[in-house]
Amino acid sequence: MDTLMVLGGLQKLTVSDFPGHLAAILFTRGCNYRCPFCHNPELVDPRRYVDQISEADVFSFLGKRGEKLDGVVITGGEPTVHCDLPILLRRIKDMGLATKLDTNGSCPDMIEQIFELELVDYIALDIKSSPSSYSRAAGMPVDVDSIRQSIELICSSGLPHELRMTYVEPLVPFEELAGVAELARGCRLFLVQPFQPTKALDSQFLLLPRPPVEKLEQVRAALESLGVPAAVR
Repeated sequence: MDTLMVLGGLQKLTVSDFPGHLAAILFTRGCNYRCPFCHNPELVDPRRYVDQISEADVFSFLGKRGEKLDGVVITGGEPTVHCDLPILLRRIKDMGLATKLDTNGSCPDMIEQIFELELVDYIALDIKSSPSSYSRAAGMPVDVDSIRQSIELICSSGLPHELRMTYVEPLVPFEELAGVAELARGCRLFLVQPFQPTKALDSQFLLLPRPPVEKLEQVRAALESLGVPAAVR
């Protein structure tokens, strides 16, 4: 997928999504994965797409931010499938705002490009599962080597970064955490976050319980024992 970007949402303020920054969140529409547990189905499933918001309105808002904002998070959907992502990031940087990118890591060439152009200040990559279960968790065939390449780029970039995983037990078998650790080893921080059964691409996943804190702590401890600096979000 290599398309022109459509913006599908704007959250005007977050105090938790960009460490150290008061930020807005821009949501891009469209994704090359179909993770059944995805909490933004209206940005992923064309049958549920929300209306486009105009770049003019977004940049008008950012231009009037005053002292309230100092950063912007670009998330989705999957921002890196859009060929004009560097243009969007450059416009934001030229306004004096810091940028954070959320990505599934499937497009290492785009990640490398925006690193070379120094367009991001912080990057977060979502690991879906172990290599053997990755395609099932992503809902699509996945080239795991591309994920490995993206992780290597991120971990060697010198940029502040995090890897993270939404823990959905049927898709991340506890016994496969060694495979997750193999992907994540070398990262600065790995965050384990619970699946929230409030919204999902596949409605069957709404029947799953939220993983208990005890289970998340077991996952964190297992990753730590495998050499990954992990925390529960």
